Amino acid sequence: MAPSENTAKRLRVAGKPRGVFSAVSYRLLLFFDACRRTQLLIRVLTVAAITTTLGLCVLGLLRDEVFGDALAAGVITSLTALLGVHLHRRFSPARPADGTNGSQSAADDFGFGALFVAAAFAIIEVSGGPDGPLYPLLYLTAAFSAAFFARRTNAALLLLIVGTEAGLIVGVGASHTPEALRGLISHTSFLLLFSALFGLFLRGDIMRQRRNSELLLRARIDSIESEARDFRLSSSVGPVAADISAGEMKRRRRVGSVEAIHGALCDVMVIAERSLSLHSVVLLWLDVRRQNLRVIEHRSESSAVCSGFVGAGAGLVGAVVQRREPVVLTRMRPGHQGLVYYEEMTPVTDFIGVPVMHGEDLQGVLCGDRIDGVAFGAADLEQFTVLAGAASRAVQVERLFSAMDDEKYKKERFYQASREFNEVLTVEEVAEVAQRATQRVTEAELVAVAVSERTEGMMHIAAITWDGHADLSGLLGMQFKAESTLVGAAINARHPLPHGNKKIGSAAVFGPGFELDIPAVKVLPLLWKGYGIGAIVLGGKQNSSFDDDGLEMIKVVGDHAAMAIANAQMYERMEQLATTDGLTGLTNHRAFQEHMDDMLRRGRRYQRPVSIALTDIDHFKAINDTHGHPVGDKVLSRVAQVLLHNARCTDVVARYGGEEFAVVMEETDIEGARLIAERIRQSIEAEVFAGTGGNFGCTLSLGIATFPADGDTKAELIAAADKALYAAKNNGRNQTKCATEITMKQSISA
Repeated sequence: MAPSENTAKRLRVAGKPRGVFSAVSYRLLLFFDACRRTQLLIRVLTVAAITTTLGLCVLGLLRDEVFGDALAAGVITSLTALLGVHLHRRFSPARPADGTNGSQSAADDFGFGALFVAAAFAIIEVSGGPDGPLYPLLYLTAAFSAAFFARRTNAALLLLIVGTEAGLIVGVGASHTPEALRGLISHTSFLLLFSALFGLFLRGDIMRQRRNSELLLRARIDSIESEARDFRLSSSVGPVAADISAGEMKRRRRVGSVEAIHGALCDVMVIAERSLSLHSVVLLWLDVRRQNLRVIEHRSESSAVCSGFVGAGAGLVGAVVQRREPVVLTRMRPGHQGLVYYEEMTPVTDFIGVPVMHGEDLQGVLCGDRIDGVAFGAADLEQFTVLAGAASRAVQVERLFSAMDDEKYKKERFYQASREFNEVLTVEEVAEVAQRATQRVTEAELVAVAVSERTEGMMHIAAITWDGHADLSGLLGMQFKAESTLVGAAINARHPLPHGNKKIGSAAVFGPGFELDIPAVKVLPLLWKGYGIGAIVLGGKQNSSFDDDGLEMIKVVGDHAAMAIANAQMYERMEQLATTDGLTGLTNHRAFQEHMDDMLRRGRRYQRPVSIALTDIDHFKAINDTHGHPVGDKVLSRVAQVLLHNARCTDVVARYGGEEFAVVMEETDIEGARLIAERIRQSIEAEVFAGTGGNFGCTLSLGIATFPADGDTKAELIAAADKALYAAKNNGRNQTKCATEITMKQSISA
């Protein structure tokens, strides 16, 4: 087959293939092109065969006395061939990629199903039409469609069946009597009902089997959990995996431990059965309440060995439990009632039972029996006792491995948390690390970290996560008073609260307005050198979510978190002292210089104006001389507050030195800076201060300079603003002057 036009064009462009790689590429291109053309040919032939077959059926030509047999043979042969091609393409292990999308696959499914529909109608026509004996084949076709095709494809095939049947019954050359119409309605109704019921029952059976599989899986998991408790396995979780929850890792470790124990016990059972020629060997294990024995492993020629629990004091097994020494019986009567591990009568003639001990602790009973009348001797008893010890050691070894994994897990978690704590500096970052570290070692749904603030008694939520709640912006960062809250009580008590499994109202955790719809809560205080600096809050559906091992690990994480929070708060205070004026709380001179450099850098890059206003309190020396320096300090503090209140959040307000202040305004031209400066000046003028000799007021003088109009560098702008400030003072004080105005006046005077 020759290549298509597009392929030939590509080959002509590429020229003659050169080298092995080019030759292989050429052959592959021809192969894929042939595949695409073959697929198109198959689709065309499929459509032609379906339409031809259904058309012949509707016209009744397949029942024609002259040409009917030949047409039927040709139609059925072609349909069979096409069905074979479709089946080969569907189930071939090496189907070439043809770039089909989802809609093309649906079209192929419809074509495949329509071939079955056409074949069914052809067979029905050959056998006598709708009244023939093979008409029920149409119902089978509808059932096949409902079982193996998607809903939309199935609906399209049913529509095709109904349409073709309508053509057969009331179409060309058919009877148009009311009876024929009623027959069409009846056939169509039964067909649709049959397809719907079959699909419903099939999907219902699939859902039932799926549900049964889930129940069996759940039962198996529950059985493993129960056996893990009976074996006294620790709750270790194995290797660290950041993407696996602590609960899932615990379950995986339990499953692995139980499977390992069963593997070792199975070997013990095999050795006992073969070496002692036993009919049955059964290992029963005490549950954690020591009231029942569970058959955990057995090998037997009988299928009557029970798989559940038996009472710890029942039958011969109970005698071994009570006496804690071996029991051997010979020549037993058939159906002995003491063989409680059988569900039905078994002709046992000899029995041996040995306690499985770990030190002085009874763990279970290993039982064996025979039905051939051969009694158990002293050597058999000695060997059986050794095997019971091997069963005990198998469990102890796995307990040891579990304990080692548990210690390894804890150390890895602590190391990971310690490393993350060392990588962060701020309180919020430390809180997030503490929250993540807590999540790794607990199954709690809610984990929050509350941190104390500098204001006495105030705290805020620094980090929080809550399963099923994506938006926690309403809680994160919210402040609350620790007094009369569970968080504050835990910090004051220096102990986790509430005690035990006691439940409290969720509103009492963070106080009113912070209701948490969660049943169980536990608060662990974060203490540093005896001072409470925060708390870790856990929440879950039940208090069992907070097991003792998990709480102990969280306490260790909390100790690391408390130290890290204290260091972060100290770092923030040191940074604040290094950048903040101690008296006014404003940015100090050094930090002001850095902020102004950053603003000018952005202004040059984006060609945006930056303005600076220098202010000076008028006659401040007179205020100090008249009312004293303490009052002067109060004036400075109040002026700083007014400046902060009237400036924008993007502006930098700094104490420049003495009674001078500076305001740097980004994205602000001369007129904008003048408006802000005037607002500040008027606010200060309206203030009233209390002095030793009575109330008094004060005023400000301000000088403004703007980049780039008044200077290109920081030094030029500060000098221009300072010059404007002195012009305001020399002109009578309590006013705002712009450097541009002064420059223009000087130019005019010159």
